[in-house]
Amino acid sequence: MELERFSVNEWVNYPPYGVGLIKERTSISVKNAHYEVLCIEFQDPYLVLKVPVEKAEKNGLRKICSQDYMKKALQILKEKGKYLRTLWSQRAAIYEKKIQSGNVCSIAEVIRDLKDKSYEEEQSYSERSLFKEATQRLCRELSIISKTDITTAHKKIKKLISK
Repeated sequence: MELERFSVNEWVNYPPYGVGLIKERTSISVKNAHYEVLCIEFQDPYLVLKVPVEKAEKNGLRKICSQDYMKKALQILKEKGKYLRTLWSQRAAIYEKKIQSGNVCSIAEVIRDLKDKSYEEEQSYSERSLFKEATQRLCRELSIISKTDITTAHKKIKKLISK
């Protein structure tokens, strides 16, 4: 196991919460057991999470994706949306799973598939929520990769999906 894979002041993606910054690497004791943990700070919502180093990768913690992989995800946004012919509850579960995977291409697929209806008044609350969550997750990672702020990243994504 590669315990030194993640370092302090490094941006990472932890799928349940999105993009965060490793603020500290420390040891804690719980019931006479000692663990080395990564303290990861998330901005939206503000949260500091302590993730045991030995379980970090197993739980999906990964470094921020490469610029090439992000380009691939942004290309997906330009594609025509794919409509799954299933009940909304089944589609919602599929979209939620893709968002929670932390994979930027999967997240881009959710945005692509919901973008055509993203501005319609008839869109359900859950559709709007999934679209918003996917967009925020992609914006956060894009802003880190491109060294810009969230607003600039959001404008870029909005421009790509409006074509």
